[in-house]
Amino acid sequence: MFFRSHSARRLGVRRRPLTIEVLEGRTLPAGNVTTATLGDALRLTGDAAANVIRVQQLGPDQYRITGVNGTTVDGKPEVVAKSRKDLTIDLGGGRDVAQLIAVAVARDARVANSEDVSIGLTVGRDLAITTGNGTGGAIGNSVNIGSTTVGRDLTVTTGNGTGSTVGNFVSIFSASVGRDLAVTTGDGTGGASFGFGNDIDIDSTAVGHDLTIATGDGTAEVTFNKLVVQGLSTVRTGSGDDTVQVKDSTFLGLATFDGGGGTDTFQDQGGNDFAFAPILIDFEVV
Repeated sequence: MFFRSHSARRLGVRRRPLTIEVLEGRTLPAGNVTTATLGDALRLTGDAAANVIRVQQLGPDQYRITGVNGTTVDGKPEVVAKSRKDLTIDLGGGRDVAQLIAVAVARDARVANSEDVSIGLTVGRDLAITTGNGTGGAIGNSVNIGSTTVGRDLTVTTGNGTGSTVGNFVSIFSASVGRDLAVTTGDGTGGASFGFGNDIDIDSTAVGHDLTIATGDGTAEVTFNKLVVQGLSTVRTGSGDDTVQVKDSTFLGLATFDGGGGTDTFQDQGGNDFAFAPILIDFEVV
């Protein structure tokens, strides 16, 4: 999957190697994923086991769908399916992994009930990603979106996450969003000595309209680097001692940052362009 290591509280450009990682400390993947077409949608549906699938663009109108680490697809190691206007993936119960590599979707793409999502794709309209409640391993819920173009809205919603390092981790890098970008996490519980409850990292990304970030309870780190937002920006962290870091970013609309409960820190690390003076609420350290 796409992954970056979790460093201490610092900004920096944190590149993520585009590789497949070994699943450590997690339920052994297995089960079967079925494919079906319904109208203009290709649907991939998992079962109650911990499914792991990889979707790759095979040609202009074909996907290769591969089961990984014992997961089968329609009872086979892999299948080739004709693409439709929409792509819907719902992996159901279990601790699931979905990887989409250089995939093109003409209209809408939706990934649901996967606790580890790695995506690099082009979507004509909307992309929506929803995880379940993730527990176990270094990261409870992990969403990595890289080298991705979304024509309209990008929405990421995680459930509650518990991990030995990070509860909920969302990374968006080298992305272009035509309209709104919204990231909402559930409550997060990370490692007591190093990790974060919720870790959101947005890097080298352009947003055509509005940006909305909201984290659940648990210590949060929200990092923006080389982010450009054309419209309004609203960032709110939950209870916990949270940190928001901003560097080399442009906010053309009003930007509001709300630290919520706890002892919260806002760090303007330079190179930022705010068209209007940012509004800072409930930050004890600035």
